[in-house]
Amino acid sequence: MKPRTRPRSTAALEAALDAATRDALVEIARLLVSAGYGFGAFERHAKHAFVAAAKEVLLRQGARVNRSMIAASTGLTRAEVGELLRTDSLANHSPRHASRAARLALAWRTKKPFAGHSLVLKTTPRQVANATKGPLFDELVRRHGGDIPPRAMQAELLRSGLAEKSADGRLRLSNANRDSLLRAVQAVETTLPWLRAVAPQVIDPHPGEPITSTKSVTALGFTTERALFSALGRILDRTSTLLDGFDKIAGGKRAPGELIVGVAVAGSSPPKLRKTRPASS
Repeated sequence: MKPRTRPRSTAALEAALDAATRDALVEIARLLVSAGYGFGAFERHAKHAFVAAAKEVLLRQGARVNRSMIAASTGLTRAEVGELLRTDSLANHSPRHASRAARLALAWRTKKPFAGHSLVLKTTPRQVANATKGPLFDELVRRHGGDIPPRAMQAELLRSGLAEKSADGRLRLSNANRDSLLRAVQAVETTLPWLRAVAPQVIDPHPGEPITSTKSVTALGFTTERALFSALGRILDRTSTLLDGFDKIAGGKRAPGELIVGVAVAGSSPPKLRKTRPASS
């Protein structure tokens, strides 16, 4: 006979949720940092997301939806909630929300006297004096790098692919970070369907049914057979990417039946044609 497991206390569950949230955010942050995505943009989206989620949950539960209730359920102040309700998360995109390195690269592309130039790396006064005349990287960092030292900024630009060293030892802009951006987008987009499958089960729980992340229903709009096959192809591509990630994390192939992915297609019937009366002679 199996011993009955003692239900965890509220404090233990809160600690478990905190730990799981921290671990999930570490994984998301790893993707964003690899792509040069700044904390400012993440913080802005997070605040808007909390307000939007609070409005949805309060409405589902039949509670009043106002600044005070949203503030009480999110931890934001009433003033913050009011401001977030007045603004659009996507409309407020600004370079100041990007990472420091990305902001510096933008200034490098657009601000005089740096735009369009490779920059001299300052090492010793003699080397700078002997170098071909041109803008100094140190000067770019001093004007647009905030409190980041030039050596650290140079290392981050090279690491992220935003810049590269030329044959003559100068630093020049690069587009090598596009691959990191593309891979980060693919990773986040692959994860979204699973989160969207789990979240409703938490908001609208069904007693006795365990939460599962293996069921997801997505509506595919199509008017032609080619459009349908194209949509199904995108699903299969995402599924393949996700399964490859599972294999890598597990260190090998999964056992048969451990994960089942299925796609069901249901089409709506065509509208009924109105019967036309025969024309009277």
